[in-house]
Amino acid sequence: MTGILIMIVTVIVSLPQFDLKVNGITNVNNTYFSIIVPDNWTHAEHSRMGMSMGESHGDGSIINLVTLAPAEFAKALIVNENDSPYSKMFNGGAYSTLRLDLDYPRQNSTLEDYAKYRINSIIPGINLTSQQNTTVGNEKAVRIDGIGLNKLKNLNYVAYLVLHDKVPYYLEYIANTKDFQKYLPQFEQMIKTFKFVK
Repeated sequence: MTGILIMIVTVIVSLPQFDLKVNGITNVNNTYFSIIVPDNWTHAEHSRMGMSMGESHGDGSIINLVTLAPAEFAKALIVNENDSPYSKMFNGGAYSTLRLDLDYPRQNSTLEDYAKYRINSIIPGINLTSQQNTTVGNEKAVRIDGIGLNKLKNLNYVAYLVLHDKVPYYLEYIANTKDFQKYLPQFEQMIKTFKFVK
């Protein structure tokens, strides 16, 4: 009986933390960054295993990934190992991820090298339509726009690549073509409120 109880507690502790605000804005703060989320979006905070830096958040896990979606598409935030939020947007939807880029293998890199790496490794299934220099959280950044994601040709894509204290961050927004323009201004406003905590 004790073994079953431990399994149940483990499952509950490992679930992402959700916050659905309907009548206001939410200020999402974690160890690395903060962002203001509009009232018609929901978000989940996740910890990613294998991270060597960071602080605990409530249950002892390290929060280094925030996923967001308009409230009407909140189902995109609930994924399992064999699922993808992108596949849930085939007929409509929008989804955003703000995270430390723990997959980037280099340390002390330049923004140009990081952008080149991301474009060649993560974004090959996307038809890039533009790339431009910008800023995020008072740091130099690269914005990448594109259409299509592998076999899902009806998705549009925006990503911001940024380094803060030589640590890479990957901020993306992906939406079905029919919903892309509707939620893009809200995503852009969230990016304007993005601040590095450390």
